[in-house]
Amino acid sequence: MTSNIAAIACTALLLTTSGLASAGVVWQSSNCAAPSNAQGARECYSSGSPLPFSVELSGWSASSTGKFSSAKLVGYAEGFGITRSNESGSPQHAIDNNNGTDAILMHFNAEVALNRLATGWAYNDADISILRYTGDQAPVLGASKVSNLLNVPGWELVGNYHTLRTNVALDFNTDGKSAAWWLVSAYNSAYTGIAPT
Repeated sequence: MTSNIAAIACTALLLTTSGLASAGVVWQSSNCAAPSNAQGARECYSSGSPLPFSVELSGWSASSTGKFSSAKLVGYAEGFGITRSNESGSPQHAIDNNNGTDAILMHFNAEVALNRLATGWAYNDADISILRYTGDQAPVLGASKVSNLLNVPGWELVGNYHTLRTNVALDFNTDGKSAAWWLVSAYNSAYTGIAPT
C-alpha cells in the first residue's frame, strides 16, 4: 500500500472556552514562515474572529523499529513534505513510509477540532493516520515509536484514511473532537493494526 502525502493545507474549527464555535479557519502552506529558532519547522497564522489563530508545524520520522526523531519539514509549491537524512528527490520528499514513517506534528495556539486536510500532491495515492493528543503536558514525540505511541496517555487515533489523491480535500472528525496537538502521519498499521477506510 503506497503511503505518500506531500502537501497539507488544513481547515480547523476553533472551540472557544465558552463552548461556542467560531467560523472555520484555513491555514495554507503559503501562509507559513520558518521561525528563526527552529530549523525545518513552520509557523502559520490566520486571522479570524474572535481571536487570531496560529499553528506551529514540525517534521518527524520513525524507522520501523526506532523512535520518532526530528526531520526536516520542507515547503514546496504544492505544500509540505518531509525529508530524512539520506533522502532526496521524488517521491522521497513526500510524507511517506520510505526509510521510515513521516509525520507532521501540529501545535495550535488553542484547542481546535481539525476536520479537513488537503493534499497538494500525491504519488499514486496517499494513505494517512491522524491522531490527536489531549495530555496535560506537551507531548514528547521523540520518546515513542509508532508501535507504542497509542500506549502513551493522551494520544488517540482519530482515524486511518486511504486513497487520497492530488488536490483533494479529506473531511474527517465528524464527532468534533478537539485538541491543541495533532499528528498527521503517513499511514502505518503499527499504530493500531487497523486498515485505513
